[in-house]
Parts: sequence; C-alpha cells; structure tokens
Amino acid sequence: MINNSNLHIIITISLAVVLLAIIIFNPTVESNQYESELNYLKQTNQLLIFKNDSILSLNDTLQQEITRNLLLIDSTVKVLELSKNEIDYLNKKRNEIPDIINSMSSDDITSALTNYLQRRN
Repeated sequence: MINNSNLHIIITISLAVVLLAIIIFNPTVESNQYESELNYLKQTNQLLIFKNDSILSLNDTLQQEITRNLLLIDSTVKVLELSKNEIDYLNKKRNEIPDIINSMSSDDITSALTNYLQRRN
C-alpha cells in the first residue's frame, strides 16, 4: 500500500513531468511578434480614440440642437397658449353689445353711423 509520503513524491514528480512537457513542447513566440502585435494594438487604440472624439463632438452638436429645438417648442407652446387665450376672449366678446351703444339714444347712433360711413369714404 502507498503511504502518505510516497503519494506526495508521486504527485510532485508527475507535476514536474507535466511542467517540463509544457516547457519543451510549447512553441516559443519571438519578441518580434510581440512587438508587431503591440504596435498593431497601439495603432488600433489611436484610431478608436480618434473615432471616440469624433463621436463625442457629434454628440455635443446634437445635444445643442436638441436644446435649441426644446426651447423653440417651449416658446411655440407659450405663443399658442397666448393665442388661445386671446381667441377665447374674443369669442366671449363677439356676442356682447358694447356699452357705448347701450347708453346712446337713437339720434346718437344715427350720427355715429353717419360719421363712420363718412370716414370710410
């Protein structure tokens, strides 16, 4: 039977054999390949930084345009509200008889109408 110390020795030897096999059979990569890959990654990084800056600039421009459009919409809404209020006021006044006519006599109305027609001609 295998005792505990023999088991440790067997495991250690097998790990050492596996490590030696990995070192021996693993293809080595030359430093030249690492440098070319590093240069490629640096160039890609620079390109991505440039594209990111372009996108950020475009995003800022679009945000400014959105802000302008929101201000235009707000001002248009306010103008529409004022126009609606004015239309409501004029609709209320449309069927009312002005106070000046209520206090006039028929002679006054006739003279006011005559004056109006003369001014028009």
